[in-house]
Amino acid sequence: MRVLARPRRIVLALLLAPACHEPDSGDDTSAGATTTGTSTDTGTADEAPHVTFIGRVDTVELCGVINASVISFRARRVGCEPGPPAPCTLQTAPYREWIGDAATCPGGQTDRDMRVEVPSHGRFEVEARTLTDSGFLSLCFGVGGSVPTVVTAAQALARATLVVKPTSGPCEG
Repeated sequence: MRVLARPRRIVLALLLAPACHEPDSGDDTSAGATTTGTSTDTGTADEAPHVTFIGRVDTVELCGVINASVISFRARRVGCEPGPPAPCTLQTAPYREWIGDAATCPGGQTDRDMRVEVPSHGRFEVEARTLTDSGFLSLCFGVGGSVPTVVTAAQALARATLVVKPTSGPCEG
C-alpha cells in the first residue's frame, strides 16, 4: 500500500507544477531589456507567443514634474493567470519586468501611443514611469480600468494586442 502512495504524490505534483511558470527563452528580456515585435536576423514577424500592451500616455502630465527626463512604458508580471489558489512559481524581489517604448521630456506631443510586449501569460501591472532627479513618478494602466491585467495563454498564443487605459494613480506593486 505504501509503494502506491508515493507514485500518486509524484503524479499529482507533476500535474500541478505546469500551471504557471516563467518563460524560458534564450534571450533575457527581464528588467532593463527592450522587447521588439520583429526578429532581428530575418526582419520577419516574431512568431513566438506574446502579448502587446498599448496605451495612450499623456506626456504633458508625466513630463510636467520638475527635472523629469524620460518616460518608459513597462509591464511587470505580478501573478499567474489562474490566480490563487493555483500553484504558481513567480519571480519576485524584483518581479519580472519588460520595458517597451520610451520618450524623452519635455515631450513634443500631448498624447503618445506607447507599447510594451511580454512573452508570457499571467497577471500584469502596466505603467508609464517618468524618471526624475528624486526618483520616479508612475501612472498605472489596465484593460477596462482593471488592475492587474490578466493575460490568458490563448491571448499569448494568438499574439494579441490589448489596449490599456490609465487608472487613477500608480500601480500597487
